Amino acid sequence: KQMTRCCMTWRNGLIAVAIIYFILAFMCLMYLPNFDSLLIDSDKADSKDHHKPRHRHILVREWLKQRCENVSSARPADVVTSYPLTGSVGIRNQQQQPPLRVMSAYYDARKELSHYIRVLTILPRSAKSTVNLHCHVPLAPGLHFTVPGTPYEMNENHAMPYGAYVFSCALPPHLQVSDPICSVLITDGPEPIRDLDGRPVSSVELPVLTVPREIPTNALPTASAISPRQFTVCVPPLFGSPSDRKLLDFVEMSRALGAEHFVFYLTDEIYSNNGVLLKLLTSYASRGLATLFHWKPVNEFRSQIHYHGQVLAVHHCLYWNMGLSKYAVFQDFDELLVPNSAKYKSWTDLAKDIDDGTHCGFRFFSAFFEPDQSYFDAKRTAGVSRVRTKCMVKPDLIFEMGIHHISKQNIEEMTPENKEPDVALLHHYSRCTMAFDNGAGDLCSKYIADTELHFWRKQFEKFKLETVHALNSSSR
Repeated sequence: KQMTRCCMTWRNGLIAVAIIYFILAFMCLMYLPNFDSLLIDSDKADSKDHHKPRHRHILVREWLKQRCENVSSARPADVVTSYPLTGSVGIRNQQQQPPLRVMSAYYDARKELSHYIRVLTILPRSAKSTVNLHCHVPLAPGLHFTVPGTPYEMNENHAMPYGAYVFSCALPPHLQVSDPICSVLITDGPEPIRDLDGRPVSSVELPVLTVPREIPTNALPTASAISPRQFTVCVPPLFGSPSDRKLLDFVEMSRALGAEHFVFYLTDEIYSNNGVLLKLLTSYASRGLATLFHWKPVNEFRSQIHYHGQVLAVHHCLYWNMGLSKYAVFQDFDELLVPNSAKYKSWTDLAKDIDDGTHCGFRFFSAFFEPDQSYFDAKRTAGVSRVRTKCMVKPDLIFEMGIHHISKQNIEEMTPENKEPDVALLHHYSRCTMAFDNGAGDLCSKYIADTELHFWRKQFEKFKLETVHALNSSSR
């Protein structure tokens, strides 16, 4: 009996030691992002013997930095495309399902206690219930932390076969660290699907952009490298054969009103068919007035996704400008947001008056202007559309943007607000239509003169002359 009790005591002791060991191992793994304990440097060990060769091991931070550089260099910054999560023997191909495609990833640190990796995706809407997206955050060579993603369907997919989604991977507190999470491996499932040679075929690694850009302070790019703008204009994807003259007028009048920077998304058609237009846009980019993205996500989908993937471009521009621009103005290049000149001299004056710090953005009603008339000899519909609206928003406070409205704010208390035409009016240079405006009366029946833009004419002509001169100088 004494022997039995002794054996039981030893067994219980071994079990207790094993439990303590696994608890300690788990805690070490949980707090692995505190990389100070993982730094390996053989210099100290070799310091007593100066005749031994000094072998400098790669530090974990250096490994992460190199990994980030490698991932970023593999994804050109000026190209926006989508990457499939399928391979030659992937499960999705075996099931004959269309692919999930991922576009871009963001480390969303806007809420102090809840950090996420947001993954912008294109997904066949018929397969949305079967997708099991996971984020794998690299911690050290051969080691990832895996987080499941929660899907959110954007509200402007318009029942098309393919739609835009945001998958949110919630990060546990121990991963909300000052060291930048600058890359993430995306899989459809907890682990990458592998081919017969063991290579992962159902995964994509993406660079992670931290939003807002200044959080965390040592993420890339650093806060000190950023000088936030006041106003950036986000323009939907350009396709077909847009008029270079109209785009020139749009940019210069927007600048006269207060725009500082423009973000354009250019489809393959623009690069192949529009030499003059592309030259104009490239000139703006070289002068620091525009950022150009080669817009490729819709090449595979064409008519199967809504309007050239406009809602995807809207969200790409929204996240891109968090921390870079205080306000983002979403409008097409046949639209202008025009303040009431009797009250405001610029968008700056307008924003100072209407932004009291309690709203995430502002929605403006529109009037139709005949498309081919001058800005300064204009007639518009007497009535306004309260459906075909566009918005000026504070990107840091938005979770989801619609095309004509703010869909969801990031902080519930920061609500959007409608502004009446006596504050500012969206000029829409297009043939009047009553579609979607059933409650607006006979919107298209009566036109009135509008001379509002005369106030900015001198500044517009000055900017336009500068751009024409820049174009002529570059062609010599």
